Amino acid sequence: GLAIPIEMIESVVDQLIEHREVSRGYVGVRLRDVDDRYDPDRELRARKTGFTGNGVEVVYVEPDSPADDAGLQRNDVITHVRGTAVGSLEQLRSMISSSMPGDRLAITIWRSGDDGPRAIDITLGRLDTIKLLAPPLRELLDAFGFRTLTTATPELAAARGVPYRRGVVIETIAPGSALQRAGVKPGAVLTRVHDRNVGTVDEFYARLMRVEYVVRRGVLLTVVNPGETDPIEVPLR
Repeated sequence: GLAIPIEMIESVVDQLIEHREVSRGYVGVRLRDVDDRYDPDRELRARKTGFTGNGVEVVYVEPDSPADDAGLQRNDVITHVRGTAVGSLEQLRSMISSSMPGDRLAITIWRSGDDGPRAIDITLGRLDTIKLLAPPLRELLDAFGFRTLTTATPELAAARGVPYRRGVVIETIAPGSALQRAGVKPGAVLTRVHDRNVGTVDEFYARLMRVEYVVRRGVLLTVVNPGETDPIEVPLR
């Protein structure tokens, strides 16, 4: 999917905290600015490739993604979105970021060998939260030792024969990680990050995405280990 520019991370986090989820349109491509590949000399570029002007090149199309279903191909150059000229990758990200799953994205592309511009309509899919927030989120999860997380539910607790506790179940933990050294056990329920309750995996992701705060101060988790009733505080840095 399209990565979210750093200046948009805070609004995404706020939306997660307020609504417990975030909906963003998913395209399924990797892109780069045209000038990163083609010669910035427009005349030389035209002689070599036949392409002139500005745009964003498609580097990769994820199989079975909305972009793939619409017929977008590697090396296509996106020149317009909904009739607006695309000058850079950053601009394209901003243009698409507010789109929601199910929205139709009308784009114009240049494709080598075509006689002229080609119009393509992409119906956006749903972008998973973990994809939206990576890679900073994954780096934090890996650094602390989180492997598998599940939102706690009454049904899950009943199936495991344990009391239900609102929070996030830490299913698996990396051996030798900060979590393990702090005494957290697989199956523990994470209930708070700093002074805020968390009830879903998305809420936990949102708290960790306060990257500047985590880097500067560390993160304080409240966790209840399996078979115990008293919570423990787990500082991680």
